Amino acid sequence: MKKFDLKGVKGVFANLRGGEKSASKGEVEIPETLQPHDFYCGKLSRHGFPFQPTCIAWDPIQKLVAVGTKRGDVRIIGKPGVDVAMQHTSPTVVLHIKFLINQGALITACSDDSINLWSYRQKVPEIVHSLKFCRERITCLYLAYQSKWLYLGTERGNVHIVNVETFTICGYIINWNKAIELSRKTHPGPVVHLSDNPMDPNKLLIGFETGLTVCWDLRCKMAESRFNSNECLRDACWSNEGKMFMCSYADGTLSTWNCKHPSKPVSVMTPHSKANKNGQLSPCKPINRLEWRAVKSGEPYIIFSGGMSYEAGRSPCLTIMHGKDVTVLEMEHKILDFIVLCRNVWSFEYDDPYAIVVLLASDLIFVDMTIPGYPCFQCPYALDLHESPVTCLKYISDCAADLIPAIYSCGAKQLREGYSKTEFPVSGGECTPSSNSYSEILITGHADGSIKFWDVSGSTILFLYRLKSSKQFEKIKRKYEEDEDVLAIQHIYLDEESRHLVVAASQHVIVYGYRKKELSYDVPVVEVPAISELVDEDIESPSSPSNIKVSQNISNNVTGPAEAGHVTRPNAENKPFKLYRLKSAPTLSTYSFKPDVKTSVKAKSGARKYSVGYQPELVVLVQWYEGTTPPIITSVCINSSYGMLAAGTTTSLFIMDTVQKTCLLNIHPAELCNSEIGRLATPTMTSPKKRLPSASVSDQESGAEANSRSTEQTFSFTNRLTMGENTVVM
Repeated sequence: MKKFDLKGVKGVFANLRGGEKSASKGEVEIPETLQPHDFYCGKLSRHGFPFQPTCIAWDPIQKLVAVGTKRGDVRIIGKPGVDVAMQHTSPTVVLHIKFLINQGALITACSDDSINLWSYRQKVPEIVHSLKFCRERITCLYLAYQSKWLYLGTERGNVHIVNVETFTICGYIINWNKAIELSRKTHPGPVVHLSDNPMDPNKLLIGFETGLTVCWDLRCKMAESRFNSNECLRDACWSNEGKMFMCSYADGTLSTWNCKHPSKPVSVMTPHSKANKNGQLSPCKPINRLEWRAVKSGEPYIIFSGGMSYEAGRSPCLTIMHGKDVTVLEMEHKILDFIVLCRNVWSFEYDDPYAIVVLLASDLIFVDMTIPGYPCFQCPYALDLHESPVTCLKYISDCAADLIPAIYSCGAKQLREGYSKTEFPVSGGECTPSSNSYSEILITGHADGSIKFWDVSGSTILFLYRLKSSKQFEKIKRKYEEDEDVLAIQHIYLDEESRHLVVAASQHVIVYGYRKKELSYDVPVVEVPAISELVDEDIESPSSPSNIKVSQNISNNVTGPAEAGHVTRPNAENKPFKLYRLKSAPTLSTYSFKPDVKTSVKAKSGARKYSVGYQPELVVLVQWYEGTTPPIITSVCINSSYGMLAAGTTTSLFIMDTVQKTCLLNIHPAELCNSEIGRLATPTMTSPKKRLPSASVSDQESGAEANSRSTEQTFSFTNRLTMGENTVVM
């Protein structure tokens, strides 16, 4: 550690103005040879979770996942590094997605009533064909494996058939008035489900929203059987034998129907309903999605989303029923859709499910069904990049070769236990290895105070390490949801040589040091008082001794000691003077009571154990008085060789000694950098130990030169009255 010389810092400050003049004389104009056409800005890769997802699809042979969004985007995700983004020409909502399995194509149904056939066999995916419905809104679609017929259900209750090979609409239409009974006088509602019989593709199951389900014979062009229910239908699923099917309803019930006995269901159950004291079943939420999957040995799996009792809470849940075993998986976000991954592609064979892909509003979850307890897979993608909103970015190119391995070794120990060790199910596509010969690292700061490290050296982004700054502070109680999060990281600085990390929020700074051992200690906390704002005012040019009177009046109004014996000199050119007045923070002479000192957060006290990796060395809190505007940190920097930390706020610049944990300097930037100031004001060095001494105010002071004083010092500099050529500074 080099010895820090305070006199040297004063010398640097004193030479600021002289350095500006010498630099201006030595400026050399450099001829510019680069032209606009020499530059190109293009998108190389896209990372993070798709914004506002709506639907999901799965290719069981290519092992690819597709996600549609409300803005018309489609993301195809495969093995780590395989991520293809496609976008419709208009910002329309993608309602449904279906893969043409093992054909390198998919179909999207959008909110503008269009059907689009995408081909991603080439380098740049494109829309090959498109169809537009003018009078009917598409509500669902179904495409069987190796089938050339695409079935489309509409809001009016009709079913249209599209030839996928020619991508044209066939003349075959199943009208709603032909599907319902002749005695029915009401409209059955929109079509919410379409699927064919696993054993007979000519039998199409049509589910209407009002609860009517119809088994339609495509050859005979007539309804073979009808199944009526008083509850609104949400979803349906065939058994692998094709003799029965199961329906889920809006009241949280599951009904099993036999195709040969349509009069009443074989069984009706409400999985999560409980009887109350009166013997009545508690109402349940709708079951929006349903899957019924058979296995070679044992009972089939019944998997559904929703259906929980209203008394159970608001957490979205996914339920897995296997015989008498019922497992409920709580999710952090709303469940939009899910897909069961099966080993067999054909629907008439045993499904043998092995995983579930759950699409949430802000995440994509992969559940392992081969292990008891159904653990989740460790997702290899950076889908949780925006788990908490990103508020700050720090990109480091060509970093030290040992930096990424060192950070990764610490991050590997942070992996939560309980993840499945089975091979990740999504493994499709091929990715080109990165050609970069240097290492790149990305550090993201988040609204919840967390800091994440990412390896961006290759074509994919890999998670390395996570750091939570919120652990250093007590829990914050927010009065309103719209209140700004005071833990949000605004600035990040990394010293690559010493591996020191500095993070700053609005009113606090934390210095982290990299260590290879676990330690237990109490983190030192230093509180830095805020300095007042700078006010810019013009006063009339003095041409008489009244100028001295003006300056004396100003000095008499200054809160704090003024520089004694200073006399202003007249201005020969009669130019207007510029008045820079440092508005001091309120003191006891301003208030009739002692004001409270405020900080945005309160640091925890006591020794705590810190794991291997980045461990806190110093916490700096910026103070202000109640009733004044809180200062905001605008920049941070650290010099590990000298053990110095510098931070700038909207009202001050302070320098900390990170070794002695003391404040060396705390001044207003105008005293250093403003070219209009006549001379450099000498800052007052104040120890942070003298933060808030007891106040004592003189009760009786008289005379023309008497000033209102307070011995309570709320900032570490002295107000001064200085005259330059055209400047007065207070």
